[in-house]
Amino acid sequence: MSGPWFGDTEEDVLSYFLEGPGMVLVAGCRDSVLAEALGLVEGHPPYMPRDAPLDGRFWIDCPDGGLTELTDLGNWLDSICF
Repeated sequence: MSGPWFGDTEEDVLSYFLEGPGMVLVAGCRDSVLAEALGLVEGHPPYMPRDAPLDGRFWIDCPDGGLTELTDLGNWLDSICF
């Protein structure tokens, strides 16, 4: 699998985005590079980032399937704005 590795634990991943090199991806919160890639920025369709795994899929909300991935990520991006 290619692409960046964010960490082995939830704490490692949060540190990558909040204190490490991933900060540039979440700067701007709901208007960030990450939000744009996910399609959370109005007028921007989601896109698969370069170096994404070939078997990767877009994150989705599917209430029937119990998935609230985009909602959860959007709420998290809102929570890190200060």
